Order: sequence, then C-alpha cells, then structure tokens
Amino acid sequence: MNNDTSKTVKISASIPVVLLTHMKNAMKELGLTSRSRFMANAVASYLGRVRWRLGRGRVAGAILLIYDHERGDLTKKLTHIQHHYLDIIRSTLHLHLDERNCLEIVSIVGDVGKVKNFTMEMEGLRGLKFIDYSFFPLEEEAHGQFGGL
Repeated sequence: MNNDTSKTVKISASIPVVLLTHMKNAMKELGLTSRSRFMANAVASYLGRVRWRLGRGRVAGAILLIYDHERGDLTKKLTHIQHHYLDIIRSTLHLHLDERNCLEIVSIVGDVGKVKNFTMEMEGLRGLKFIDYSFFPLEEEAHGQFGGL
C-alpha cells in the first residue's frame, strides 16, 4: 500500500440502514456536508482505539483530568509523573473550575505503549475525580512528518 497520506481512494462499504440514518442525522445536526470526511474521521477515531488496545503504533491526543488541588499532595504527584514523560507531553493546560477543583488537559504525541504507561500512572493517583482521553493514530512518513488522519 502506498504511504502517501495526501492521496484518497474511493471505496464501497455496506452498513446497516439504521447506522446510515444516525450518521445522516448527526451530519445534519453538526452542519457537515462531506460524508467522506465524516467517515474518515470515524475510522481515524476507531483506529486510535484499536492502537490503544493493541499497544502498538504512535498516537496523538489529549488526556483530561479533574481533581481537587487541595487534596493532599495530588498536585505535586501529578507534576512529578508528568516530568517523567516529557518526551510524549507536548503541552499542558491548567484551568481553575472553582476554588478547589481544577481541569488539566495534557496534549500527547508518542508511542501508544508509553502513553498507556503514563495514563495508568495518572489513573492510579488517589484524589483524581475524573480522567478521560482521546487519541488518533499517526503514521510516520519517510520524511519524518506525520499524517494518516
């Protein structure tokens, strides 16, 4: 298969009528007009989850954390863990939700195995109220840039 991610190919796919109806309704509600773009995004999202489960490949995405910054030394532990993963963390955004609660968004690019290790360490922290993540697959091209979306 050609590694040129800028090329597209036309395919034929069969899906249940109810799934097509839900897709059309979602596209209409979102104001989207390209069925191809919608399906390409859906496949990319699914491939990110597959890579996550298989533990192979590179991904890009975000990890969202909500926590009480006054709970013990949780903030210190979060920072300490993040400093062990500087090679995959591209940036962190910290938001104050109220006097006690914070939302932290950690943007990630890297090997899915290392990303999994990072999220598992974060999930193991006491006092974390919520953690969620979303990743997309990346394909390394010969010239060192990433595509595949």
